[in-house]
Amino acid sequence: MKLRYSIISLGLFVFAVQGAATRSQKDPTDIISDLHSHPDGFTHVGDDGIVRSFDAKGKVIDFARLSNDQLITLAKRSSNAEDREYLLGGWDGVDGWSVGLNQIWNPPRHLLPHAPNSEAGSMDPTAMAAKGIEKSKRKPSSLKTRGPECYGYTCSTNQECQSRGCLNCVSLRKKKTYCNPIP
Repeated sequence: MKLRYSIISLGLFVFAVQGAATRSQKDPTDIISDLHSHPDGFTHVGDDGIVRSFDAKGKVIDFARLSNDQLITLAKRSSNAEDREYLLGGWDGVDGWSVGLNQIWNPPRHLLPHAPNSEAGSMDPTAMAAKGIEKSKRKPSSLKTRGPECYGYTCSTNQECQSRGCLNCVSLRKKKTYCNPIP
């Protein structure tokens, strides 16, 4: 009887380890694209390695954990050297798998994104929802190489991006939010 439970336990352990390895190897842009989203919300990849999908009121409605390798992959995809260095430095050693559920669902203010088109100050969901899309004045960053027309627009809501044929509005760390193309 003990042998049977040992075999079952070992099998469950192997299954769990395989599942965790598969999740951590998934492309980070696909993970971001798979999150549930609100039309008037946006998505943010935080300094803690957590991708959070927010509704129009700034409430977290979905999340995903990113490993350090996935964060570095996102950072290296940035076409802007300054942004790339900012992301690499901020995510150095960060692993979303070490973040507790309370912090995921109730992020402290210092982990919240900046409002669109601002260089400082934390997110104000009401102000963000009132902003519209405008063409970015600098070369846009990119999460993936396809769909560059999406990266040329700053945004405050998913709906704004979807009206342009893009997937959602994404912010990396505390940089501006850009439309993300449909994978």
